[in-house]
Amino acid sequence: MSSDVLERLCEVHTSGRKAFKRCRRKWWLRDIKNLQPKGESSKHLWFGSGFHFALEDYHSYRRFDTPMEAFMAYVDTFTENELPAEAPEMIELAEGMFNHYINYWSPRRDGEFETYYLDGEAQVEVDFVVDLPALSEDLGVEITYQGTFDRVVTDPMGDLWVEDYKTAARIDTSKLETDPQISVYRWAAESWYGVPFEGVLFTQFRKDVPKPPRILKSGNLSIAKNQKTTFDLYREELMERYPDGAFPDEYVEMLAHLREKESPEGDDFIRRDQVWRNEAQAYSEYEHICMEIRDMFDAVENGRIYSNKTRDCSWDCDFRTLCIAMDDGSDWKYIMDELYEESPPRDAWKEHVYVAAESANG
Repeated sequence: MSSDVLERLCEVHTSGRKAFKRCRRKWWLRDIKNLQPKGESSKHLWFGSGFHFALEDYHSYRRFDTPMEAFMAYVDTFTENELPAEAPEMIELAEGMFNHYINYWSPRRDGEFETYYLDGEAQVEVDFVVDLPALSEDLGVEITYQGTFDRVVTDPMGDLWVEDYKTAARIDTSKLETDPQISVYRWAAESWYGVPFEGVLFTQFRKDVPKPPRILKSGNLSIAKNQKTTFDLYREELMERYPDGAFPDEYVEMLAHLREKESPEGDDFIRRDQVWRNEAQAYSEYEHICMEIRDMFDAVENGRIYSNKTRDCSWDCDFRTLCIAMDDGSDWKYIMDELYEESPPRDAWKEHVYVAAESANG
């Protein structure tokens, strides 16, 4: 086993665990061989990295005046050739999402959770490394579990939570009770900080932007229930038309409908859920981690690296072409050399973006 392979085996991440369980071959190529398609930046990861960075800055030191300024500083660290082809559309999307978060969603929920400071340092984008001593002793090498807390917050009672941001095409709450990452975060946070945590504040941002109410040819506002608007945007338009607040009955009914779609947790575009995990659940996840790592070592040492082909491969795997070649007798090594390259260092852009922030602030 080469030193590079051993090093990556010993530094375990949640994304690697998921990949291993989904498809050992994908895990081997992406997480152990550290490959990615040549000249291809994942548009989903690119957008998410910039979005996370902007939120973390907004909820801590505010090196930039707005999240959008932080996002654009992130964009500027890439050359034109490095940017995804969809970058212009993504920039516009980010601006709309930040506008909704700052000007409409957050004001109703300000003060509920505050960024946790430790020794004067805001606990945002915290890279943690948790030792697994018992497993390390059994396997004869030092094993660590690593990851990043997007933000650590306190609730009004002073209890601690890990906040995790997710940007996705749709908001999904059905997975929260069984999502292993949530249990991992409670276990890892308590191990890292040495104090009790309640669970995870799971904040989902739908990759979409609310629109003002539709205006009909008659000049009236649409009262269609399926339009992509919010209570605030609809009410703003009504106040422009009826400054005294005397809204026609059909608009009052529409406002009530839009109000009912919102809750303390959020709306159709942003939702924040408190997800508790008890001590037993956290320890159970720790045991699962140890068992999975043993399986990873066994898979590498004994050559048990095989594919798990499903209908999802066409959209969720960058290695589909290579995988097919590895099974049909093609020259897969040539394909690997021609189409794939070593992944660059994680978040290499950060050094440049902080330098830009310091320059802008004198």
